[in-house]
Amino acid sequence: MHKIGIAGFLLVALILLSGCAPATTPPSPLPPAVAPPREPAPPASASAPTPTPPRPEIPPEVTSSPPSPAQPSPPFSPVPESHIPDIPLNVTIDYIGVTSAHDQEDIWDPDGEVQLLVLITDGKETPPVSLPPDETGFKMGDFELKKIEQRVFHTASAGEYLKVSIVAYDIDSKEKTMSYLSILEAFGLSGASSLKQLYAMLPQEDDRIGYYESTWYPEDNWGIGQYSAEGIEDLRVWFTIWSDTEPASISMPSLLPDVRIQDVDIPNQVEKSSAWFPLYYKHTLTIVNNEPIDIKIDWHAHSTDTGDFDEGSENIPAGSRKSITRSYFYETAGQINLTYTLSYKDSVIDSWSGTVNVIP
Repeated sequence: MHKIGIAGFLLVALILLSGCAPATTPPSPLPPAVAPPREPAPPASASAPTPTPPRPEIPPEVTSSPPSPAQPSPPFSPVPESHIPDIPLNVTIDYIGVTSAHDQEDIWDPDGEVQLLVLITDGKETPPVSLPPDETGFKMGDFELKKIEQRVFHTASAGEYLKVSIVAYDIDSKEKTMSYLSILEAFGLSGASSLKQLYAMLPQEDDRIGYYESTWYPEDNWGIGQYSAEGIEDLRVWFTIWSDTEPASISMPSLLPDVRIQDVDIPNQVEKSSAWFPLYYKHTLTIVNNEPIDIKIDWHAHSTDTGDFDEGSENIPAGSRKSITRSYFYETAGQINLTYTLSYKDSVIDSWSGTVNVIP
């Protein structure tokens, strides 16, 4: 056991108090703090440094400034629609007429039984109207008129349009398979948008008399007014579209065939005849029929000398002309006026006048 001096004792006490052993060499410095590993950067060329990542942009609607106070929303306002005046509409059929009743083959009863089917709508459900209502047909001949004066449509408030559709057919010669119901079905299937399709469905060619169809809109004032002799083929309709106050009825119209005097060949100068030795001169009247059916007309001859001096009835074939030649003599010297007149069912359809100089 070694003896420890006072100096050694003090050194041991100092070591115990400090808790550490004496170092013979200076302490090594602590290793530096290690940073967290970075993600590998993409390789860069030796000549170009690694670009700095772009700074993210703030979307336009996102701002760093505090939001402005909320503005009150404007009140809801619907898109204005086109304004349709709230007015009533009415349709009255005044007269109907047919240029051909399609029954000429029946020599015992050449008149036809004309039935009308009327469909008028403004976009709402509207049932067809049958004229006459009992479906027996109007007894009508060629170029004949029938007074109707019946309101066939009424609405308290006008719609977006007004469409008038009318079809006429002869029920006297119809096949049994073509019934009133089948016509209504045809209207329902097509919505009455094409009367030509309905027209083509009729089984016999001579059933079809004619039709009419037209549409008006608010800018047309729904067609308010009076219409005369409207129709296609052999149908003619006179009707009125009105609103609050019904106008005066249409005056009685006329419906006459297009048959004309084409020429009258008379001498310019003649000699006066005596009762014992008459001198005859020819007169030739030429009549042209522009209709697609035969027309029977009456003709009259009148002079300022003797009054009515001749007349007759002639059947002029469809689309053709006919000449009538008669011979006459003159008993009075001077200038005489002659007039030829054509009539159809007691209505004058054409006339011609000329002058003959009678020498003594």
